[in-house]
Amino acid sequence: MSRPGIKNLNDLIDYLSLLEDRIAILEQEDRTIKGAINEVNHNLQTNNHPANLPATGLLSRNFFTRAFTVWGHYFVASFIIGLVVAFIYMILFVFILGNSVKF
Repeated sequence: MSRPGIKNLNDLIDYLSLLEDRIAILEQEDRTIKGAINEVNHNLQTNNHPANLPATGLLSRNFFTRAFTVWGHYFVASFIIGLVVAFIYMILFVFILGNSVKF
């Protein structure tokens, strides 16, 4: 915002009033932002994670907690994949065995 052409005392008073209003708005925005920052810091200190993140061991500060969480996810995913593959092998085995054995 450029400085307006101030020609008399009334122009100066209007200009200063405008600046005071802008400062008041900026101070209110500053208080709002500081409040949000304090809330996030409080959540980090009390919950060890922000409110919008899930509570999971993957976000832990402890290395071993993160490591075993990753291993647990890997184990469960491998188990599920293994069950699906075993089911497919069983279907194929029954199909092949059923076609080869004649009573």
